[in-house]
This record gives sequence, C-alpha cells and structure tokens, in this order.
Amino acid sequence: MQRYFIDNKTAQVDERIEMDKEATHHMLNVMRMQIGDQVILVTQTEQVFIGELIGNEEKKAILRLVDYRVENKEIPIDTTLFVGLPKGDKLEFIVQKATELGARQIVPVSMRYSVTKWDQKKAGKKIARLQKIAKEAAEQSHRTFVPIIEDLHSVSMVKNRLSDFNQVCIAYEEIAKEGEKSNLAQTYATLKPTDKIAFITGPEGGIHPDEIASLTEDLNHVHLCGLGPRILRTETAPLYLLSTLSFATELLGWN
Repeated sequence: MQRYFIDNKTAQVDERIEMDKEATHHMLNVMRMQIGDQVILVTQTEQVFIGELIGNEEKKAILRLVDYRVENKEIPIDTTLFVGLPKGDKLEFIVQKATELGARQIVPVSMRYSVTKWDQKKAGKKIARLQKIAKEAAEQSHRTFVPIIEDLHSVSMVKNRLSDFNQVCIAYEEIAKEGEKSNLAQTYATLKPTDKIAFITGPEGGIHPDEIASLTEDLNHVHLCGLGPRILRTETAPLYLLSTLSFATELLGWN
C-alpha cells in the first residue's frame, strides 16, 4: 500500500485530510487512484493511519482516516550521520540509502579533502532537494519518520555538537590499516534504547589528521573505528555503519 507523509502534527480516525499538490498529482495521475482506494498516511508525530480516497475537490485529493495502525519501523537508537561532502551526486545517493537504513538526521560537512564546494547562495536549494529525496525514500521504505537534512556544517561546528551524543564513531581508514577491528562492536555493546549515536565519515581522500585530532580531543565517547580490512568508498562507509547498527540493534534481538 502506498505511503504518504502529511503535514498534520496529529490526527484521528474519521478526520478528513486534504493532500497537497504533489501528493494529489501522485495519487490521481501516477497511481490513478479511484474513490474508495486506500493508502497509508503518516503524521509529523509518527502516527500511522489508513486513508480512503473520498473525493477530488478542485483538483485536490480528499481522504478520510478510516483506521489507526501501530507500527515499529524505526531503529531504536537516534542516529545522526555527518557526511564529508563527496563529489558529484553521491550525496543524493547517500541520503536516499541512509534514509532506507534508518538515519534520523543527515548533516553534510565541508572537510579539508572535500573537492566539492557549496555556493552558499545555492545551498538552500541543494538542501531542499536532499530533503525531498529523503521524504520519497522514507515513503518507499515504509518509515514513520522523514530524516532531517541539516544545513552544511564545518568540522568545528560538528565538534561543538558531539557532546549531544552518547557515542560517536568516526570511520577512519588509517586505523583500519593498522588492524583496528573492535571499537565499533564495543561501542554498540554500550548502547541503551534512549541513547543517541553519531557517525562521521569523510569525503574522497578521507578525513585529514588535523580534523581527526580536533574531533577526538578531550572526548572519551568519540571513537576511531575501522570498518574491516578493505577501504570503502565515501558513499559506502556511511551505509556500512548504518547496516551494522541495524544488525546489532534489530536483528540480534538487542532491544
């Protein structure tokens, strides 16, 4: 059943919902929905309802909420992904797949080795496009939450936020080359359901040693993590981290 996120903060059964222009187009022109057809609607507070199409007034799809559903689709750990700006359209790919894998916040980061440089005048449009990609991916993967795509950060801005997390893992290829293979598992072993975790990955070329030093200085909960013996591409590392977190907290019966 097709899923749509709606702007309502909360809702209740029997309430009428007027869909926005984009959702209306998708329902009526792409999905070719007819009166009586049903979809899943999700509010901003992660309530899930069955909505039934009851009308098309002034080219707007009108639905009635006919049932409430209880769903548990989200990773039990609040996860933020800090991504060093990659080249080309790789960030769009990362946002799409990270959404499917359960990230709640995705933050682009300008790092020393970042080849891509964002024009501040165009940054807003880039973020808006990434947010749209996240919404579409959240609908496709049947999530109850659309990840928040935050504004471009510097490394110093990331540093100032690390105290907000219980655990932080930095994917660092140099420590992987040295054979480090336990920090990630040990970090997961300490997590509790109310914790927040952050992953930091670099752009092509990795994270500069000076940036590593800044991010880890005087912070015992920040860990340099090897991701196995192979060197992963910039678009692969964040997805590896999210996949292992899902495996550790969902498939192993952790919660």
